[in-house]
Amino acid sequence: MRFKNFPLKSKLVIYIVVGVFLILTVSTAVIISTVTSQEEKLAYQKSIEMASSYANQFDADMKGSRAVAKTLALTMENYKASNRSEVIGILENIQRNNPNLIGTYVGYEPNAFDGKDAEYVNTFGHDATGRFVPYCNNIKGRIMVAPLMRYNSSDYYQLPKARGEDVLTEPYFYEGIFMVSHVSPIFRDGKFVGIGGVDVPLEYVDEVVSKVRAFDTGYAFMVSNTGVLLSHPTRKDWIGKKLSMILILKK
Repeated sequence: MRFKNFPLKSKLVIYIVVGVFLILTVSTAVIISTVTSQEEKLAYQKSIEMASSYANQFDADMKGSRAVAKTLALTMENYKASNRSEVIGILENIQRNNPNLIGTYVGYEPNAFDGKDAEYVNTFGHDATGRFVPYCNNIKGRIMVAPLMRYNSSDYYQLPKARGEDVLTEPYFYEGIFMVSHVSPIFRDGKFVGIGGVDVPLEYVDEVVSKVRAFDTGYAFMVSNTGVLLSHPTRKDWIGKKLSMILILKK
């Protein structure tokens, strides 16, 4: 039976049913699109809030560490006693009271502390130069004092010396520890004589960020300003490498 032979009443019913079906179809599509758009917006907003929360947390930690380094440098600028043992005691006290730090130190130019470097060659907290470069740290799990290493070439010493200003280094490995350093220059009569600094381990950053889960299947990772990977939940071997190098390794 063809459609044109349907009674008028039947035709009207079919028109109405088809019309309602089309309206429902369009409405459903609009609703799905709206819900999807809202979910995407909520997901994006939640991601932004999560990133901001962790960024604020790490920023607060870094500001605290920077303040310790700055205070140490200012203290040494006004220190007149020239007592090496006393200064090492100050460093040990700072390290003991700041468990978030992996190391606390001062490093002086040759004979800039008391003019007696020759008397301290290879003694406690000194290297073969006798320079006053004590590094108080708990790299091995307990507080110990050793001379700073590679200060003639490393950013933690050379950057504040060259710039004459506070420095936050790029992440780097020191004695097997992935860290950043907050370092402030020490001046005497307007002349650079050394540095005061603290080291912050980045292991805790990886531990915190690696636990972040976004919407069940997503995860978080962190990079430095210059693209050095600071944290990744699964590829720990990538940490410390630049993203450009990681992309080459993945190819």
